[in-house]
Amino acid sequence: QREAPQEYSYRPQRAAPPPQQPLYEQRQPEPEVRQEYASEVLPPPRIVGVGLLLERHYTEPNVARVKEIVHGMGAYNTGQVRLDDIVLAIDGFGISDLELKEIKHLMKGKEGSVAVLRMMRDTQPFVVECRRCQPNLNRY
Repeated sequence: QREAPQEYSYRPQRAAPPPQQPLYEQRQPEPEVRQEYASEVLPPPRIVGVGLLLERHYTEPNVARVKEIVHGMGAYNTGQVRLDDIVLAIDGFGISDLELKEIKHLMKGKEGSVAVLRMMRDTQPFVVECRRCQPNLNRY
């Protein structure tokens, strides 16, 4: 007995297409970390300075003198800093070799933190602790 002839199809059989994969993996954004206190979301701390504008004179290139004191900020609130005082160090870092930009960076920090300034007035060194804060403009 003969078997029944198989049916032949003249259509070419196509292979199933490969599954689509992304060219790169998409990163999921990391969840934002927030500090919560009493079910209230706290804003991130602000970066502020102590309220001193310093200058360097070409005759004294390694000396940073106080040119201006901003009313309502940390240095003004201490009442110990005067114009033409010399800043020697900020938080223990000597500043004689630093540029004014670098000195400005050292003076800035989180609002409410304390900057310890070693200063000199008329050959007398002294230390000032200034709280970094925003000026209260409503008082002036």
